Amino acid sequence: MLLTEHAGKTLLAEAGIATPPGVVLEPGDLSGFAPPFSGPYYLKAQILSGGRGKAGGVVRLEDAAGLEDAAGDLFGRSFGGVSPPFLRLEAAVAHERAVYLSLGVSRQRKGYCLTLGRQGGVEVESLAGTPDLLVLDVPPTLTCPPWLARAAFFHLGLGKDAWPAFEALLGRLFGLAADNGLLLAEINPLAVTAEGGFVALDAKLIVDDNLARLRPKLARLADDRFATPAERRAAAFDLSFVSLTGRVGLVANGAG
Repeated sequence: MLLTEHAGKTLLAEAGIATPPGVVLEPGDLSGFAPPFSGPYYLKAQILSGGRGKAGGVVRLEDAAGLEDAAGDLFGRSFGGVSPPFLRLEAAVAHERAVYLSLGVSRQRKGYCLTLGRQGGVEVESLAGTPDLLVLDVPPTLTCPPWLARAAFFHLGLGKDAWPAFEALLGRLFGLAADNGLLLAEINPLAVTAEGGFVALDAKLIVDDNLARLRPKLARLADDRFATPAERRAAAFDLSFVSLTGRVGLVANGAG
């Protein structure tokens, strides 16, 4: 189950990982709306596909004056063939650096791995194969031993005063993944503040569907507005449905 950014940040915040204050905006909420926090702001289209930032799905607003027009524009656009059913408005966070952090399952490595990039943002893919990107294997217990945290910390080149907050962040991220059956927990970018704190400016979380069905806490985060009618029908019978091009269908049990 792939979560929207807003749902992912909800889980991060519940785990004690700092996120910017944010609210959901639906089409009917725009008239007379006043943000409950001060600007500047970021207005973000909530979709499940990637590449939102490069496609213009994230808009910076210095104040609330242009909020209604910007929201109307985003609601009227399509990203990856999907129009956003809702937006997230959040406060901009002042920071000195933006890095990349993810914890997820790697088929190639046959387990979880922790990935860290010295720069974060929409161009993070360009770090692949360079010394700026570090990938560390994670113990099968899905815990963060001290050596792993130190290796991650030194790779990012953070100031020593940031160590307690960084160690706590990793502990919470690992605990979140273990407790909620996360197949991926990606924070890109992860802001490093002047005080040595960390704030998740974006979030991409994927939950194991099998666990999501067993835990109401996770099921509440699902959003079927992104599903096709066929996918909704299949979900009603606990079936996975994958839309493919062509005229041949495949019915498979497990790995086929």
